[in-house]
Amino acid sequence: AGVAALVGVAGTWVATRVLRPLRTESLALLIERRFPALEGRLMTAIRPHAGEGELATAMVERTEREAADRLRDVEVADVLNFGPLRKWLVGAGVLAASVVTLGVANAEGMSRWADAYLWQRDGYWDRFRKSELTLAVVRPPDDTLVPFEGGPVRHARGGNLTLLASVPDGRKVPDRVTLSVRTAASNAIDQEITMTRAGERTFRHTVLKVSEDVEVDLRGGDYATSVPYYVEVVDPPQVEAIRLAADYPDYTGLDEATASETLVQSPTVSLPAGTAFEIRVAANKPLSDVTVRSREGTLPEDAAVELAGDGFTFRGVLGPAELLADADGTLLGEEATLEFTLTDADGLVSPRPAELTFRSEADRPPVVVARPSGIGSAVTRKARVPFEGAVEDDYGLTAAWFDVASKAPADESFAGLPRGAVDVPVEGRKQVELTPERVALDLRSYGLTLGQQLRLTMTAVDGNTLPQPNTGRGESLSLRVVSDDELLAMLYDKELNLRSRFERIIEEVTETRTNLDGASARLREGDDQDARNAAAAAVEQGVLAVRKNETETAAVAELFRDIRAELVNNRVDTDETLDRIDRGVLAPLDRVLEREFPEADRATLAARAASRSADAGLATSLDNAVGRLDRLIARLEAVLTEMSRRQSYNQLIKQLQLILDRQKDLKDRTEEKS
Repeated sequence: AGVAALVGVAGTWVATRVLRPLRTESLALLIERRFPALEGRLMTAIRPHAGEGELATAMVERTEREAADRLRDVEVADVLNFGPLRKWLVGAGVLAASVVTLGVANAEGMSRWADAYLWQRDGYWDRFRKSELTLAVVRPPDDTLVPFEGGPVRHARGGNLTLLASVPDGRKVPDRVTLSVRTAASNAIDQEITMTRAGERTFRHTVLKVSEDVEVDLRGGDYATSVPYYVEVVDPPQVEAIRLAADYPDYTGLDEATASETLVQSPTVSLPAGTAFEIRVAANKPLSDVTVRSREGTLPEDAAVELAGDGFTFRGVLGPAELLADADGTLLGEEATLEFTLTDADGLVSPRPAELTFRSEADRPPVVVARPSGIGSAVTRKARVPFEGAVEDDYGLTAAWFDVASKAPADESFAGLPRGAVDVPVEGRKQVELTPERVALDLRSYGLTLGQQLRLTMTAVDGNTLPQPNTGRGESLSLRVVSDDELLAMLYDKELNLRSRFERIIEEVTETRTNLDGASARLREGDDQDARNAAAAAVEQGVLAVRKNETETAAVAELFRDIRAELVNNRVDTDETLDRIDRGVLAPLDRVLEREFPEADRATLAARAASRSADAGLATSLDNAVGRLDRLIARLEAVLTEMSRRQSYNQLIKQLQLILDRQKDLKDRTEEKS
């Protein structure tokens, strides 16, 4: 503004006057004004005159001669007055001399004045300030100071912006420092804060959760920023995706069955013990450094990552340290939670570490669930001991067998016998089904004696090599070796118990039939409410009783099958014996369970439905249920008759066994006396 005013004055008062052309009329007026004695003759002379007559012409000519005569006495210097110009020039010279004198006497002050008003330099007063402030950003996590040097400082979006103003040594510390913060896109000041003194020469303030670019001004003492500091807000470094490539131990067989690389979608990764893995981590921006730590503090100091563009790679191994010392990668042990702290190219650190937990899954021993099937606690020397169940392993079996041990009655401990083979292929399989038809131990090859005790255990091993295969064992089965006749006598006792149970079933079915028949007879005598209530109670009890008797009958049939299986597996069966059981007991019981009991159940349910409504046909429904129960009882009694026939046969066997026992006892006493 000052320069513009100076130019305007110079143009108006100097240039326009000096450069203005002086016309003849103007010069004539100037001379007439300066010399009044001309009395207008000069102005009359310079004006054109024509066609006004001889007299007028003569008068003009005379006026021109008089003007010319008088102009001979006029001095040009008297016409143009240079006095004011000389005065201004003298004044300007004095002023210029004073400026030059001041510049010579106070060159420093003149230089400061020129820097401020001529060259418009920002720091013209810096050399003369008493106070000065420098600003830096305190960057987490280790409070690194990042000064504003030649450009903006970048800050992580959403993070707290901590600013530290420092007073250089030799400068006066102001009593108060004011910080002005405004959003870069706005001219309005968002915050104007007095900074907190943080030390003898430092002031500190934290702006919470900065999400946009901001400009910062500082004022303190005689210092003020001429250009605001600029903070550029950018996204912090963070993990975008993690991909896992695992090299599983050979015994697991997972390398062929698993994809070479998978996307990690869970914060916890479980891998078999001994697995070497590589994680490839993709970040949202280029990285300059990655720090790896374990929450448990077990990670070795030389654990390192391999930076690659916008991400990094980390290699590790899970498992016991004593077994995997030579593994390619950082040994993590059996469990480790890794924390990855990312640093980008601007020095920004991820606000919180990315976490990933690795767990080592120890290979479990094979699970052996082997139960004897069709065999009891007593066996003959020629028995076949079948098993059912399953053998399972996480990654695959290599072998399975029966551990066999025996003990004589007088011995205190069991002695091992040769292993028994399992006649099903198990190598390389994760699960093996055990069926009585395929898996059995033949005792004939062991040369057993009567009275011996056996202990059978199925054993399986897997293919783990870290450090050795795991062994799994099933439950031990204890057996006693008996003679054929003794076994038959024991089975006969079982049949007697089953017959007693079966007789009780028939009695309960008969009782149910009697109750329903009595309720029907009472209804026919008089269909009143009391009779219907009694009938409803009898029907409810009948429904429960029929279903209970059906379950117990099925259990009796299953126990007869066990007796049959024991006969066959102990190799004491005959065609006649099996035919008696199959045709005389099992087949009729199966027909009863498949047909008679369901029909009786449906009939009693129909009677119950009629009792719960005002159905006039309740008595008919009861009669129908009674009829079904009569048929059921007849079928059950037929089976009981066949059981009685078997009892006569088995009694002969029992008596024979008693004779043999007495003979053995007599022999023992005779040997003692001799």
